[in-house]
Amino acid sequence: MAGGGIYDHVAGGFHRYSTDEQWLVPHFEKMLYDNALLAVAYLEAWQATGNADFQRVVYEILAYTGRDMTSPEGAFYSATDADSKNSSGHMEEGWYFTWTPEELETILGKERADIVEKYYAAGGAPNFEGRYIFHTPKNRKEIAALIDLYEADHDIGWLKKALALDDILKKFYEDPKNGGFYTTATDHEALIAREKPCYDGAAPSGNAVAALNLLRLHSYTTDDQFRIRAENLFKAFYQRLTDTPSALSEMLLAVDYYFDTPLEIILITPPGNPDAAEPFVDKFRDKFIPNRLLVAADEKQAAANSKIIPLAAGKKSAHGRTTDYVCENGTCSLPAETPEEFISRLRS
Repeated sequence: MAGGGIYDHVAGGFHRYSTDEQWLVPHFEKMLYDNALLAVAYLEAWQATGNADFQRVVYEILAYTGRDMTSPEGAFYSATDADSKNSSGHMEEGWYFTWTPEELETILGKERADIVEKYYAAGGAPNFEGRYIFHTPKNRKEIAALIDLYEADHDIGWLKKALALDDILKKFYEDPKNGGFYTTATDHEALIAREKPCYDGAAPSGNAVAALNLLRLHSYTTDDQFRIRAENLFKAFYQRLTDTPSALSEMLLAVDYYFDTPLEIILITPPGNPDAAEPFVDKFRDKFIPNRLLVAADEKQAAANSKIIPLAAGKKSAHGRTTDYVCENGTCSLPAETPEEFISRLRS
């Protein structure tokens, strides 16, 4: 629930109820009694599990209640209205709680807006009246978002979370015998059949997203188990990929990655100065370069993270400046002198 659109990811607190089984589109009214009960439920969940996300939700509910639901006289308001004025001044349900990319960029600037859009799935087709309800898609799609976030701000914590989520998928959802992933977990109530979908609909299939996640994690970690699991997934859907490839367009992106030789782009800065990589990263972001990985770190970070990203091990900053390593299968070209020279060497 706290990852869905029923939760207000900006101001905290839960909306009244969800109109769909994914907890995505809510009735946007917020009720005092709902949030009072949910605060207790999440507090006890945190006490029982130690999960920091449950603790965060409690703090955010209480902050919302103190800020928006408490009157100057000290009593509580019973609800926050679902309707608010839109840009034309007319009342419209959900307007205040939803966003457009243009609004995000105006408030946050382009770079931060891009990070928020990836993390809260505010890209692609709008999910509510031409606007976006923030939510954090789980498991397969969240892994993709976490890898994207790592490439956006170079915080190794995102990659660690992606690996942890993959462990959950592997344990509860993966078919170890025939390859691919089910939509229900092993501890789910018994069903007549467990679905393992591969066709794209309004959104890419979970198995297609998972295939590319596995290949990207293999590129970063060089751990062959990820490649083997991706190969098993392809085998599971081989016939459908062969017979109706246009219905599995997202999975074809993973197939393309698999048969390509991904570029390994590693930017190493002097110790204590990770921001020195930004001129190179800015040039990189302006160019379409599919099937690649991007690492940006100072020397100390690269060494500390080398157990997760072995490709960064031993990489140094030359002559006190950002040094780029553009590699394929671990073999690197000579470093460039400038961001312009660096980007000119990258294939298009």
